[in-house]
Amino acid sequence: MEFAEKIFFFLKGKWRFTRSTNGFGKMRGDAFFSLIPETTPSFFYREEGIYETPYGGNFLFYREYIYVLHEGEIKIYFASHQKKQHFFHTLTFLPHKNQCLASPHLCGKDLYTPTYIFLDENTFTLEYKVKGPKKDLVIQTFFQRG
Repeated sequence: MEFAEKIFFFLKGKWRFTRSTNGFGKMRGDAFFSLIPETTPSFFYREEGIYETPYGGNFLFYREYIYVLHEGEIKIYFASHQKKQHFFHTLTFLPHKNQCLASPHLCGKDLYTPTYIFLDENTFTLEYKVKGPKKDLVIQTFFQRG
């Protein structure tokens, strides 16, 4: 089994997460990777939780993506109602190194550069460095199987 395939199936199930964004509040909640039947190996990803602003307000939020295993890579798409919408980024795995390269994503004039780190069988992190004319921030998310 290729490393990309191992990581892909490792993601399946329920995760708890915490997220911090330097100066813009914190998020916490649950994330779910659910296999989409009758397709190329694909997961529907949904996260939902509470966004705590730095000013004391709390808001409910959710995000949805589609993860597709394709030719030794994992391609990630924005989703809406469990359907692929727009391409987001790709995870490429280096042969014999058990490492992952994630492609950056340009959103308007803002460049989102992701870094995934798979720590063990129950935890991984995702960090985005965001640079743009009006943005310079780091979004850090810690996932724990749960």
